[in-house]
Amino acid sequence: MNIYNGLERFREVISFQSDEKRYKAWFNYYEEYQEVFDAIFRTNYLADLNALKPVINSLDFDTLLLKAENGLALQPVTKIKESLLQCAEFFKFEEDFDVFLLVGFGHIDGTAPPTSKPSLYLGLERLAKSDINILIPHEFNHLVRFHKLNFAESSERLTVKQLAIAEGLATITPLIVNQAELIDANFAKALMVSQENYRLLKTNFNKIENEILKDFDQALTQPLVEKYFMAKEGGHLPVKSGYYYGLIIITALLQNGVLLTDLTPSKSDEIYELYMNMQVD
Repeated sequence: MNIYNGLERFREVISFQSDEKRYKAWFNYYEEYQEVFDAIFRTNYLADLNALKPVINSLDFDTLLLKAENGLALQPVTKIKESLLQCAEFFKFEEDFDVFLLVGFGHIDGTAPPTSKPSLYLGLERLAKSDINILIPHEFNHLVRFHKLNFAESSERLTVKQLAIAEGLATITPLIVNQAELIDANFAKALMVSQENYRLLKTNFNKIENEILKDFDQALTQPLVEKYFMAKEGGHLPVKSGYYYGLIIITALLQNGVLLTDLTPSKSDEIYELYMNMQVD
């Protein structure tokens, strides 16, 4: 495991920037971690560097730096490393992997970007508001799954089904790793939603299932990501409906004796077929 802490480099880069040279200043930071950033742009923002120029030009670098400093003060590298080692031991993941602690745009707590080497990204500016006992196991599951299924070499976008199942696996991982009960209160925490939002997910399960199955085999687009996988209020479905549907699938399998460590590297179609067979039985 290699941990790259980009806080000092970010501080160094922005100390020389002026309002007229924001993008150029940030570009120096981007170049040092280009593969990671490009993977995040491609998979999380569904955009490239040029398309994100307006976002970059609007960044408040001083605020991002302050948030990043506060984040690392609350969640120091030693604590992050401890959680990572716990996850690696749980999954018996012996491959070398990189962890990037970088300052992002203020949107992403963490992700496992599809890079040439297994890697995990944590947004330093988001750490202060993150529960790393949930965040790191969640993202570590993605790291293991995407590496085992070799998603990094695939140019195709994930389907709604693939992401729903991946998020279901990742969402339940913190509960299994930390030996927490599989109950509604903990599901809400793992989903990182309020108890009220979780209640809406639970009471609208049939509606969610009917809707998401129509799009299950569709390649992800920004509208589909927003519809099923974002925490935006006021939508047609409750927030994070795709996460919840995936969680229901994985929870049912675990309660029928299937191991999370066996499910994590399994193909999405195989997991869903197993789930459907259990529903028939």
